[in-house]
Amino acid sequence: HIAKAFEEDPETRFPAILTKIKPFGFVFELIGYELEGFINLSDVESDYYIYNEKTETLVGRRTNATFSIGQTIEVYLKSHNLII
Repeated sequence: HIAKAFEEDPETRFPAILTKIKPFGFVFELIGYELEGFINLSDVESDYYIYNEKTETLVGRRTNATFSIGQTIEVYLKSHNLII
C-alpha cells in the first residue's frame, strides 16, 4: 500500500508517531504499518530546532514549536526503501 501510494502521489501524507528524538533529527513509525523512517532536521525548513537532551525534545528557536517522543505528526515520503 505504501509503495503504491508513493508512486501514485508522492505528496500523500501518512500519520506517524515520533519514537526517537536526536540532535540531528527524529525517527518516526507510520501508524498502522510498522514501518520506521527518519527525518533529518535539515529537511524541516520551518525553523531552526534546538535539541534539549534533558527532555529529549526539539524546540524551534523562532516558533517555539516542539517535537517530542509520542507526538503524532503527518509525513510524506521523499523516497522509500522497503526491506523484506
